[in-house]
Amino acid sequence: MLVLHKEEDAARAALGILREIEGHLDRFGLSAGIGIHAGVLVEGLIGSREVKGYDVIGDTVNTAKRICDSAAGGEVLISEEVRKALGSKAVVGRSRQIKAKGKTEPLTVYALQGLADGEDDRQVR
Repeated sequence: MLVLHKEEDAARAALGILREIEGHLDRFGLSAGIGIHAGVLVEGLIGSREVKGYDVIGDTVNTAKRICDSAAGGEVLISEEVRKALGSKAVVGRSRQIKAKGKTEPLTVYALQGLADGEDDRQVR
């Protein structure tokens, strides 16, 4: 899991990570998908006096995980919030609805295929 402050940074990182790992995973018949969501979260030390860990929690984190769980191998799925934040820079496929645990309504997600500014030439499968 990565936490970044800007949606564009998250999209660029996700596309770059897939570009870098695909060849390595392909050799073993494996693949990975990525989910991106944006929103408010809580971060900090969590635990007891004896055991503490730094973590992020909240609905935004849970929603990002659900989106990630729905991503197929080689796919970057973005939420509606991220698509809106990226605006015309987002090159996306058709939207689809996913059912997410803890949500009463389905989530609208998009397969991110690239960024229109030309800095990322990767086309996701």
